[in-house]
Amino acid sequence: MRFVALSLFPSLKMDKNTIFKSYNSLLDQIVAKNTVTDVWEQKRGYFFYSTAALIWGLKSAEKIIPGSSKIHREILTELVESIETFYDNERESFVKSPSDKTMDLEVLLAIMILSQCQIEELKSSKHLKRILSTLRNLVSELCVTVNGKKIPMRYRQDFWNGEIVGTEGIGRPWPMGVAFISQVYSFAANLALELGEFEMAEYSHKMSNSWADQLTGIPHIHQFPEQIDKDGTLPESAPRPLTWCATEILKSYRLNEATGKKIRENSNLAMLSSLYRPKLLINSSIN
Repeated sequence: MRFVALSLFPSLKMDKNTIFKSYNSLLDQIVAKNTVTDVWEQKRGYFFYSTAALIWGLKSAEKIIPGSSKIHREILTELVESIETFYDNERESFVKSPSDKTMDLEVLLAIMILSQCQIEELKSSKHLKRILSTLRNLVSELCVTVNGKKIPMRYRQDFWNGEIVGTEGIGRPWPMGVAFISQVYSFAANLALELGEFEMAEYSHKMSNSWADQLTGIPHIHQFPEQIDKDGTLPESAPRPLTWCATEILKSYRLNEATGKKIRENSNLAMLSSLYRPKLLINSSIN
């Protein structure tokens, strides 16, 4: 995260020795192929999100550490190729890990990170279709209806550390999960535009719009909670207000608006092109 922050905000002050020490430590861990810590449960293993985070960290480090791109070339190739192992062809969606083929919001976070890394190997119709099929599966598997609004749970058997909930977990809905879904649809729309898949871009943006609109109707959303109950009430022990929740909601709106602007610009260009192309052809033949 240090490398990501410094690559996005170059004016941030940080001791160069600390940066290089962190960088060398990260590189040693990756080269040694040590297991990493899962963002959700602090377990050590091989996860889609962790792989995406490593890619993001290395790509960000390349912007602030001279010559690092050459060092990363082979490592990044292996990491990017490993993304294939996180796609379950039978379910037609990305999953948590090759061994634990479960679906949770961490899968969306991984897609969000990869979408910001500008990985050329992932700029393909195949990857775009996989993102969209993953979204459909996630909505089907994780979303519950609260006051007429669809809200995803973090994962099916979600445990709440602040309460005794038994061995099966409680699976409370995550309001910011709606923002995650909206963002990923926006990333899909941007990828579709880059690939020239205009209809798919419009569809993805429409879905992003729909999920962004849902945010305003979620119970207690103005308190920026981590979780709410399935009946729409707000648990007393639910952490709030969360900066993370507020940030993701704002990000989803801004990303949606920026994507919509790109689509409108491309639509206008396509329209102008269709209007002027015949005239140019006629003039060309006359000349």
